[in-house]
Amino acid sequence: MPSGSSGGGASDEEFRAFGIGVPAPRDKVDGWMPSLGYAPLDRPPGMRDRVATAAAAAGRSMDDITCAPNVEVRVGDVRPGVISGSPDQVAERLRALTGMGFTVLNLKPSGPGRDEQVERLAREVLPAV
Repeated sequence: MPSGSSGGGASDEEFRAFGIGVPAPRDKVDGWMPSLGYAPLDRPPGMRDRVATAAAAAGRSMDDITCAPNVEVRVGDVRPGVISGSPDQVAERLRALTGMGFTVLNLKPSGPGRDEQVERLAREVLPAV
C-alpha cells in the first residue's frame, strides 16, 4: 500500500501493511468470514476457490473450514450494498450463498427497526432458506 494510503483490512496485503500477521492455512485456521460489503455476490466463488487452494496446499480439506459470510440484510425496502427486498428476494439471495458453499450465514439486520427486521427474518425469510 502506498505511503499515506489507508485501508480497511479487506485483503491480506492491507493487513500486512498495518503490521498484522495473516495466518496461513498451515496455522490451522478453521474459519473464513468475508464481509459481503467487501465481497459482492459475484466475488465469493473465486475467493472461496483461493481459500480451498491454500487449504489443499496445506493438506487441509474445506470440510474442516467453516465458511460464514457477514451479510447485511434488509427485508422490505431495497438498499444498495445490502441483500434486501421482499422476503422471497432475500431468501433467494441467501440460498445463492449456501449454493456457493457457505455453511453458516452471519446475518446483520440493516437500517432502523432492528427488532422488526429480526422478527421478519425469522418468520418470513429463514424458513425458505
